[in-house]
Amino acid sequence: MKRLLAVFINVFLITHFAQATELFLIHGGTPDSPKSQMFDHDISEWIKLAQSKKWKLNILHNLTKNHFYLRFQNTLNEYGDDHISLTSLQGLELQEYFSTKLNNIAKTSKKVLIIVLAHGVLKTKGQQMHSIQTYPLGTSYNIQSLDPLLNLAQKFNSLQIALIDNSCYSGASIVYDAPLCIMTTSTKETVGFSGYDLSTKYVRSSFSHLIPLKIFSSSNLSDAYLKARRDNKFILLPLINNADYYELQNDFIIPLEDFVLFNSKMHQLLFEASSKSPKDFMQKAFTNADKVRIFIQKNSSKIPPKTAQRFLNSLHLSLNYLKRYSDELIYLQNTSVQILKIIHQLKIPSHLFIGDDIDQFVIDLSLSEPWLPIKQPQLKSSEMQLKLSSLKTIQDLLGEDEIEKIQKSIRYIKHTSLEESGVNANDIAQSSLEIYHYMSQKISKGAPQPCDLFTLD
Repeated sequence: MKRLLAVFINVFLITHFAQATELFLIHGGTPDSPKSQMFDHDISEWIKLAQSKKWKLNILHNLTKNHFYLRFQNTLNEYGDDHISLTSLQGLELQEYFSTKLNNIAKTSKKVLIIVLAHGVLKTKGQQMHSIQTYPLGTSYNIQSLDPLLNLAQKFNSLQIALIDNSCYSGASIVYDAPLCIMTTSTKETVGFSGYDLSTKYVRSSFSHLIPLKIFSSSNLSDAYLKARRDNKFILLPLINNADYYELQNDFIIPLEDFVLFNSKMHQLLFEASSKSPKDFMQKAFTNADKVRIFIQKNSSKIPPKTAQRFLNSLHLSLNYLKRYSDELIYLQNTSVQILKIIHQLKIPSHLFIGDDIDQFVIDLSLSEPWLPIKQPQLKSSEMQLKLSSLKTIQDLLGEDEIEKIQKSIRYIKHTSLEESGVNANDIAQSSLEIYHYMSQKISKGAPQPCDLFTLD
């Protein structure tokens, strides 16, 4: 009887723990400091989830061990050190690290969940996914591609592997025929925190925070994704590599990326991220708006008419805003060229004007990187006098009407446009979330996808 009981216990332990999930948190790209950083809140939620689920937890971080414990002291005290493996990202190669880890995990047929909470960079030519910033190196960062994770998932195909990429430009990590479950916070051309909260006028994301919370009440990762997406208040761009959602994401969600990057900081990214001139950017925005309208029309029977109309009205207003913003920017750029010609003709040293009210938004706009703040140099008394007299000469040559027009454009870009864009982005976000919810319920489901198969024990 005892021998039979022992056999039963062994079988139970093998079958039960063989399916246990091992969680990896990649916490990179934030400075080593005892103070909380932007990813810390989400890290804490994942630690709590791992504790509740009794998952083995591996944390890859770029902090000193002392600073790590200071930043996560309360959460870690609840968990217990015995269940956590801490690994520094300094000098660590992700490919080598995960190759060793997955090789060991594969022996017990466990499931692997990898969470990226780090800064991301745009996908480069030849990459299957994109890269993330793993460890600060002086004033720069160590950049590592996520491609090895895709390659290792193909190698260790006996494992169930999931990747949730919360970094900027994470949409580049979506590979529909990949052997692993993939979720991302954003598209391949947008930052991770790209929703607009009207109450605080701050760009933020709640998706990365909601995912660990929704896992508690979900049967699999697809279910958790839909719940987090449905309850999201500020962001509308999360993606999943479920082939059934390809059309919904490619023809509806991704084209909306031109219409949600709104607040003063997002304005800077608006044209910078696209690497296009304002004119080219607007052409892309009009093309994407048409693509979205076609999608709404094609699926009109699946979307409540009031929801569709509210979305289309918000899209129209947002497109008008973008056109106005683009026109004002083009005008200021052209004006800056005119002013620079005047400065050259008068043989005025151009460095005198850096930081002045008129050129902060006019002359600087003609530079290749107009969004980087430029500090006012310390000027000698004679230089200051020359600057003031030169500025008066430029203003006289431009005339009062032109100066007033310049100031009006600057006011719009600095202030008015922010409120307009925020209202429009919020309306688009809310109505598009509803449309996604309706459409996801009516999509014809094919074969089970990796995120469907990744059950949550």
